[in-house]
Amino acid sequence: NKVLLHSASAGLVSGDNNDSYDEFVKDVKTGAVIRVSTNYEDTEANGNSEGYAISADGTQVLFDSDADNLVDGDTNRAYDVFVKNIETGVVTRASTNKDGSEANGASFGGTFSADGTKVLLSSLATNLSLSDENGTQDVFVKDLLTGEILRVSSDDTGNAANGLSDGYGLSADGQQILFTSDATNLVLNDGNRASDVFISTLAYNGGKDDVTSSVSYTLPTNVEDLSLTGLDGLSGIGNES
Repeated sequence: NKVLLHSASAGLVSGDNNDSYDEFVKDVKTGAVIRVSTNYEDTEANGNSEGYAISADGTQVLFDSDADNLVDGDTNRAYDVFVKNIETGVVTRASTNKDGSEANGASFGGTFSADGTKVLLSSLATNLSLSDENGTQDVFVKDLLTGEILRVSSDDTGNAANGLSDGYGLSADGQQILFTSDATNLVLNDGNRASDVFISTLAYNGGKDDVTSSVSYTLPTNVEDLSLTGLDGLSGIGNES
C-alpha cells in the first residue's frame, strides 16, 4: 500500500524549501504523501537524499543522505545510511560502528531483513569493522537492535576482499547476503578477472558456542553428608586466534 519516491520537486509536501532531492512515501490507498528525509522534529534535510527500501511492515524507510542535520553528532561530511520510523519520526543512523561512532567514509543504502531489524549497506569507511585495510568499498550488515555490524565481503576465514564489493540482497532472516565483488580472494580459483556474484552466510553470535554441563551424585544408603574437593569453578575459552 506504500510506495517510496525520490524527487527534487518542492510541490509534493508543504514547506519543502531545501532545493534538494528528498525521499517520500505515498499511501496509494489514501493518496497521502509524507517526506521521510527529515529529522525527528520534521526539519528538512540540508542535503540530498536517496531512498532504497521500505520495511515489510511499512513502518521504516531506508535511505542515505549527505545531510548533517538528520541526527545529532553528524560531522563526517559524507553520505550516511539512515532508517526513519514513519510512525514515531525517530531517525537512526545505520552507518555507524558497534560503539555508535560515525563512519569515516561514505556509506550507501541497501535493504531490510523481513523483520526490519537488520540493514544491508555498502561503505567506503575503514572504521566500521576491525582490520579494514583493503582500501575499497565493503558490504556490511547492521543489527539495529544490538548495534552490531558485520563485514560480509570477506572470505570464510574473515580476510577482507581485495576488490570493490556492493550489496544487493538480504534474506528474510538476515542470515544470507547477496553481493557482487571484483575481489579474487573470496573463493578458490577465481581467475576470471571479472565481477562475480556471491552469497555470504552469517552467524550473528560470531561463532561463539555456549556449552553447559552438570554433575549429579546420589548419596549411598546411610550416608548423611558428602564433601566435594577440587576447583570451585570451570571456565573455558574457545575460538581464539
